[in-house]
Amino acid sequence: MYPLRTLIIFILILAIYFGLFAVVAKSARAAGKKAGFYFLALVPMACSFVLQVLVAVVVEVGAIVNLMASGLSTPDGLTNAVMELATDSSFMLKITVAVHICQVILGIIFYLTVFKVKPVNPAKHFSVTSVPAILIGFIGIELVFSLLLNFAGYIFPKTMQEYGELIESTGIADLTPLAAFATLVLAPIGEEILMRGMTVRILKKCTDKFFVINVIQALLFGILHANLVQGTYAFILGLVLGYIAKRYNTIYASMLAHLAFNFSGTYIVSWLMGGEEETLAVSTILLTLGIALVCLAIGYVLLKRDKPYAETPEEVLIPAEQPAEPME
Repeated sequence: MYPLRTLIIFILILAIYFGLFAVVAKSARAAGKKAGFYFLALVPMACSFVLQVLVAVVVEVGAIVNLMASGLSTPDGLTNAVMELATDSSFMLKITVAVHICQVILGIIFYLTVFKVKPVNPAKHFSVTSVPAILIGFIGIELVFSLLLNFAGYIFPKTMQEYGELIESTGIADLTPLAAFATLVLAPIGEEILMRGMTVRILKKCTDKFFVINVIQALLFGILHANLVQGTYAFILGLVLGYIAKRYNTIYASMLAHLAFNFSGTYIVSWLMGGEEETLAVSTILLTLGIALVCLAIGYVLLKRDKPYAETPEEVLIPAEQPAEPME
């Protein structure tokens, strides 16, 4: 019964995705070439928000049905149980994972069908130094971000406290296998397909200026995170991820960079700062800053020496010179 219900729900979500995209795409063509596709570039982000709401509702309704099946049927009892679930970080983590799984599956389907992207061998886009350059460089970038967030806690204590509580409530910060799967695998794949993949390809139909494309997709990436603190640094991160995707002409590069960034924020920062980011010792700050600067220096040197694969137009995931294939 449950697998069939899950399949039906997934098919309904897929139908909503395709329907929303088709309606907006038709409106985009009617509104004019450039203006229409600027509008269309908002759709991947909008679909992600819709997906989050749908999955959250489905999971919560399923939880309520299970509670009722277990014998809890009084209104007060159900209300209290639902309130407890809403504050349970492990339950919220399951919702986050479910959203990311749907995002990855639907993103891949759209990317390969609607956008007609042909899968390529990632190795063709990288040299021997590419992977170390990306991994080490983005670990350094994340450590700098963590230090800045720590300093922001002294300037905006209430805002940063609320942000910390928000992250804790989602369960993402927990050092568990499920949280690691969400932050290191699902988020980099799903969000890169969504932003540096679909959104960038749509924006390429509006302009060939990389600066404009990169700023818009980074801004949408920040909005996608739906909170001021994370949205602010996600915008800056999105700019760098956009550059990396263009530098290597593939979103495989930005996926790898995204993974390194999340790994550093989850594990390396926890090791360096001991989970006490609010009251860092001077020695911890200097150690973190030193490691960050070393990583940035190594990443920069490796990146400068790196010579990415010279692609052909039909092999790339994000064409550097030629516009994306027209969407039927």
